[in-house]
Amino acid sequence: MYNFDYITSKEFRNSLEADYTEMHSCADVKAWKSVQVLAGSIIETLLIDYLSATKNTERPSKDPLKLDLAEAISICRKEKVLSDRTADLCSVIKSYRNLIHPGRMLRLGEQAPDQGSATIATALIEMITNELAETMRASVGLTAEQILSKIQRDANSLNILKHLLVEVSEHEKIRLLLELIPSAHQEVIEDDSIVEFDEFVKRKKHLELAYQVILDSVSDEARKRIASEYVRVLREEDGQTVQRYGKAFFKPRDMKFLSGSSKLMVSEHLLGNMPPVFNSESSFNVATGLAGYLDSSLISKWLDPFVRTLVSSLDDSIKTRCRATLIMETWLIGNENLQALLKRLDTYISIYKSNNDSVKSELIQSIRNEIEIDNTI
Repeated sequence: MYNFDYITSKEFRNSLEADYTEMHSCADVKAWKSVQVLAGSIIETLLIDYLSATKNTERPSKDPLKLDLAEAISICRKEKVLSDRTADLCSVIKSYRNLIHPGRMLRLGEQAPDQGSATIATALIEMITNELAETMRASVGLTAEQILSKIQRDANSLNILKHLLVEVSEHEKIRLLLELIPSAHQEVIEDDSIVEFDEFVKRKKHLELAYQVILDSVSDEARKRIASEYVRVLREEDGQTVQRYGKAFFKPRDMKFLSGSSKLMVSEHLLGNMPPVFNSESSFNVATGLAGYLDSSLISKWLDPFVRTLVSSLDDSIKTRCRATLIMETWLIGNENLQALLKRLDTYISIYKSNNDSVKSELIQSIRNEIEIDNTI
């Protein structure tokens, strides 16, 4: 399949891919007339897409969608989008529509297609695609499909992705975030040909990291749209999809782009996914960055796994990480949530004292003191 990822219109791109596949099937059985008709249709679509996606005040005012192939070739030649050589070769397919009407073909003296003319017609597709892609990149930037293709083909693409995004419009970035990357991510999950687990994890993680780089490059208004897509998934999709999408694409920091009932619903969902204790490095991910966006009435649910971990018999390294994470999180929460958190710690201290468990009560008291001091400096 030839790469039409620079085409701006999804409908045009789908049509091109279908016609291109059919054209080669016709060539395999030497159906030269069909090859030439399909090649002409493909080339006309390529040129019309370019004229629809770009602007030039010197062009005729006629709607690009109503131009015939000869007119499209003439305009693209005049604007130096097509080289003179390529435009001249287009004479082979300029009247491709006449081939569909035998009477018109005879009346106008059109030459019947043969292998030679069909070969030129198919070669023209690659020539025109190469010339248009270069111009399109300069005038309208990279498409979402081009960025996704780069991400998928180049394992080191993350190193330059933020630079490539300078050439991408906000509209195309939003398409990547709402459509293309989630779809590609799902395809990786469903791809039975990936037999190595490490390769599966690598490809999936690569898309997730690219998603975050792109997300960081869009406006706050776009971030609100992206966050609302997670709300839609949470409301409408099955549990497996919700877990997969949330783990891959929604971070607690995205909560600030939600409001009202949506924020409350997502808060309850994320808190429901928090483990009872943090028993691994990755288990902290759900909690990290969340407290600052919670309603104060929910702070206890967020805090409880931290306390359980701190007073548990888990490895000291986990408990050290737990304490550091808890204290750092309190630097980012507002006063109302901080007071709710301190009040909850007081409750734990009181319970442990009443149970004559001085070790636990002193531990929680020391953490409370540290939090309070840090937040009054």
